[in-house]
Amino acid sequence: MSDERIHRHEWENGRCKVCGLSKPGDETETPEPPMSKRELTERLDRIEKRIAGAEKFINLVLLILGIMVLIVLIRGR
Repeated sequence: MSDERIHRHEWENGRCKVCGLSKPGDETETPEPPMSKRELTERLDRIEKRIAGAEKFINLVLLILGIMVLIVLIRGR
């Protein structure tokens, strides 16, 4: 099923005004410039901090679940 069956594309500046699809074979978008070493380092540091925070959260949830399981086992349900 082609996009033409859904609607007729109205191209403007390499994109359809209706659905935002890029024209096939149209490479008008310029690629992002490469990041500097400092920017990459900062980005990696932020990612590492987010991962560490997620790891702490998961460990806390696992601890709480473990305590709940122990309580259930001790009560003998």
